[in-house]
Amino acid sequence: MPRLSIVDTALNSAPVFPSCNGIAMQLEIPQKFRRNSHMVKEAGYDESAKEIIGLMAERLGVADFSQTNILDVGCGTRFSAYMINHCVPVKSYTGIDVNGEIISFLQAEASPLSARFRYAHWPVQNALYNPEGAPLPLQENLPVSGQFDVIWLFSVFTHLNPEDASAMLRILRKYIAPNGKLIFTCRINNTVDGFIDRIPSQPLLRAVFSQSLMENMIVQHGWRIDHFYQNDPRDFIRNYYICSAAP
Repeated sequence: MPRLSIVDTALNSAPVFPSCNGIAMQLEIPQKFRRNSHMVKEAGYDESAKEIIGLMAERLGVADFSQTNILDVGCGTRFSAYMINHCVPVKSYTGIDVNGEIISFLQAEASPLSARFRYAHWPVQNALYNPEGAPLPLQENLPVSGQFDVIWLFSVFTHLNPEDASAMLRILRKYIAPNGKLIFTCRINNTVDGFIDRIPSQPLLRAVFSQSLMENMIVQHGWRIDHFYQNDPRDFIRNYYICSAAP
């Protein structure tokens, strides 16, 4: 059976890939590691991954990621499961996350299925997911080496305060390859005066930025804004930026 491109998988019903090069592939994700918002749960764990992967390929103008080294910051398990189980072409996929248990699971279960999939634990502080971690603004490096063609962060900036968001943009800049792209989702509301944590009783569950504050931080740390996509009808990817390294 011919392999569909990523764009095909995003536009049509989910394809069935019983094997990858004749080898059965199946990464089963325990429920406790399906760390997703209610919007993702409503859309479907696999379905939302398929849509995002297809949409990103379309936005980047590629049929698939077979020539792309991807760094997924705040990776969780969703994209690994979909890409491995559906044989999505990718040159390499590196996932990092603040949750050490998730990373240990992926290192044990996903990496043996494909050497293209690698993982590293980044135990930085996040009020929602890792409150006891090391402060992000004090960090200089990620727990990986090299540069990447695409760095993406889905539902990460949605849980960062401005100081941490600024630090993240600063750190990521050194890991982008020439002509590479940074993609990240965020909550933007121009009625907000800079930033607001919408639910103080649940810190950084809903971090909301003004567009001017977010874009000032992007430019400050050496990025050029290629496009800001706003009000996508899919709630799980409502607002997102695509950026390049500034000259």
